[in-house]
Amino acid sequence: RSCTDCASKPVGHQEPCLMPDLSHVPQHDDRSVRGMPQGSDELEWSIAFDVAVLILGTFLWYLMKSFGLGPPLTLCGQKDSQGSSRRALMQSTAVRNYVCFLQHCRDMFMVLTVVSAVAVTPKWGFGVIALGWCTGDVSTTTHLDKDTAGLTILCCETLLRGCIALGFVERLQNSIKRPLLRRQEEELKCIEKTVWFSGLPVYDRETGLPWEYCDRDMDCVAQDLEEAIRKTLAEVGESDAKELRVQLAPVVDQWYNVSMNLRNAKELVEAYEALRRFHDDRLDTEPGILNQLKHRILADWYGLRHWKLNHEVAFLQDKLHRIVYGQKRISGSAFVTFGNSMQRNYFLKNKPRCWQGRNHAYFSFGRRPFSSVTLACTRAPHPSDVNWMNLHVTQTERTLRFICPTLLLFIVMVLLVTSVTICAKLKDVLEAAKRSMHQHAPNGGLLESVSMHLLEGRNAELLAHHLPAVILVAINSLLLPECIAQISILAKTHRHSTQEVMQMHLNFAFLVLNGMILPFLGLKTIPRLLEAVRGVPLTEWSQHVAQQFQGLLQPPDATSSDPVTGTDDPPGIFMLRYILNCACLTNTNSLLQLPQLVCRAFARRTARTARESVEAESVWVFSFGYWYAFTMSIFTIGLCVSSAIPSILPCAALFFFIQHRVDRYNFSHRIYGHGPDIEGDGLLATRVLHNMRCVIAAWWCLMGFSFLFWANHSLDHKESLWCVKAISGLLVVSSCALVVWSGYAHQSFLHDNQFEEVRMDERGLSKRGGEFRNFFTNIDSVLRYASCASSPRSSRGGYGVIATSLDRFDTVTTQDGSPGSMLSDGTPCLSWDARSVVLEPNSDCGRCI
Repeated sequence: RSCTDCASKPVGHQEPCLMPDLSHVPQHDDRSVRGMPQGSDELEWSIAFDVAVLILGTFLWYLMKSFGLGPPLTLCGQKDSQGSSRRALMQSTAVRNYVCFLQHCRDMFMVLTVVSAVAVTPKWGFGVIALGWCTGDVSTTTHLDKDTAGLTILCCETLLRGCIALGFVERLQNSIKRPLLRRQEEELKCIEKTVWFSGLPVYDRETGLPWEYCDRDMDCVAQDLEEAIRKTLAEVGESDAKELRVQLAPVVDQWYNVSMNLRNAKELVEAYEALRRFHDDRLDTEPGILNQLKHRILADWYGLRHWKLNHEVAFLQDKLHRIVYGQKRISGSAFVTFGNSMQRNYFLKNKPRCWQGRNHAYFSFGRRPFSSVTLACTRAPHPSDVNWMNLHVTQTERTLRFICPTLLLFIVMVLLVTSVTICAKLKDVLEAAKRSMHQHAPNGGLLESVSMHLLEGRNAELLAHHLPAVILVAINSLLLPECIAQISILAKTHRHSTQEVMQMHLNFAFLVLNGMILPFLGLKTIPRLLEAVRGVPLTEWSQHVAQQFQGLLQPPDATSSDPVTGTDDPPGIFMLRYILNCACLTNTNSLLQLPQLVCRAFARRTARTARESVEAESVWVFSFGYWYAFTMSIFTIGLCVSSAIPSILPCAALFFFIQHRVDRYNFSHRIYGHGPDIEGDGLLATRVLHNMRCVIAAWWCLMGFSFLFWANHSLDHKESLWCVKAISGLLVVSSCALVVWSGYAHQSFLHDNQFEEVRMDERGLSKRGGEFRNFFTNIDSVLRYASCASSPRSSRGGYGVIATSLDRFDTVTTQDGSPGSMLSDGTPCLSWDARSVVLEPNSDCGRCI
């Protein structure tokens, strides 16, 4: 009989209860009995919240678009005089490569989802691939220590999906090609004939004082370098060097800053003078003492600002005059344009080997030993890719500027603002808030009552499980990229593309650290991390890491908590929430463009000059380095956790699908500007391909060692697991070989690109004339149809990408919208002269003062 039957008897007539008292028995969570990891119920609430935010954001975007409240849509479906629609989609090589990368990642995760569903559904059910729907189980590693067939399936499935991912990487490499630019033949020919000479002596080695030159002395330095080059060409039979042009790069950072300040000060003087006259005129037209007093105060204020700015303009004019006509320093770089490409190739012919670690050739001239100079020679980049204000910064200074703030950012990320610290204190904060609400709610109003209701019962637990992933997305999307952008600016790189590469590497490292490594270790506080480091001997760290990875795959017991990590939920569930938040919240923000709209409204409100009004209407430049790193972090998490939680594959496919649609829309409607075309040499694309291969190799290596650990320590039937051990060993060996080959191909491409133009389709496993060319071509055809990429392949490579005429960032746009490469006098607009590139576009930067 039940205890309720005993309680229903009258007092004094109750029979002794035969049911045992279970109050002292620990209550196990029902989810651990079903093999379902803790946090799955909260995961359903997280999914509902993310989908609701995405739907609400899309509806709000539609309303803003209908009422004209969003960003201005330019070049969206414009029509020419004949009425035919023209779409300007891909405006630079960087945009085209980035959109192509998103498209291939979307297709890859769709195919991997199908493959994983076919492999794991017969064994574990449909729920493991569908976020626990129907079965409620999202993990394939429940009781894996007693399931030999399940472990064998996971080994084979991991190897197969890794090979498919490598096929998509090769497919992406074949699609990333340099565009065929129209009306740019003169610029391309000019780049092919130019060499960047660096290493000119700029200071005395004994005293350390920099040498200063007047304009005549700088011309003499350029003439000496030109004579040495002509003499070298004459020795090899190239006597026809009439079109040789040497452009010496001076130090222009102070010159540029002073000229910009002078330009802004003059514009403000004109603006304050106009405002003062406006309020003076209103004194006689508007009646009323208060209105006249207001206009008198404003007129006096603008008059005072006008007087102060006039003194500042006079000071800046005098300073600029001394800079222009005074002594100058050279940056140590010179750009030499030859008459033809054969003359240029002579100075780049002594190319070192890739393994030597030197990415430049040498050019020596002068009489030994007192007047001999050796310069480094590389291909000249596009002038807009050169950061002219930083050419004088040495390699040692750039290294120190990069290392010091990076270490500081690492300490801040680990100790203060990562979600690891937030998760440890979130429950305590909610409990304190609940107690405070209980004390003040009876005397409070509606807000206190609603807050107390949200913190009661199940709501507080849902907030504790969902808020850490949301806070992590906010940190990785707002705080981290801004800090890294300032570090890249502080490093003072010589090229803008190098600055973007630096941002990509730093963002990728910190995003993987915050979103995967720290949640993977499950460390809640830094003292527990130090305790774990001190408590585990160095010889047992491999076993400790394997056990930590096993903790990711197998849900912990509901009645216990690791004394070192203090975790309650599997880290894989946290990563799943993180990807869903990125797919819904981050893309909703990118679609609405609320930060850009707010900043634009504020800039319009505070604009005082005509230039500031024009700049207020300009769009933000897209940060390719950060967004490559952000999407690569999702790629990393999606692959590395997919063996334990296959449901993360459709979530990653959803992320790349939405990200591709949103970014493609923003680029095609010019909501973002692409800025300088930093992908002219493929510096970002080749690093992205290398990172993708390394992620696949790390996933293989991690899973291989984990499978070997389980086969040797956790399973009973070790003699029947020869297949698992063989595949695990193959995974480890293949990962090592893949890293070595990808590293060599990556460094070889970057090394050869310093001396000659390199095409990506001529490198890699599927290169032209290679042994695997036909094999990867057949696989590519199968994958193209499997991923529903029905659009035909364009003549320039790429699938599903509209092959339009690509405009360069530095071209002149005519009235009909076509790009032009010539100025009005017929001379090319391409020059490596620092004065003309940096200073002459501004009225007060030259000598016209």
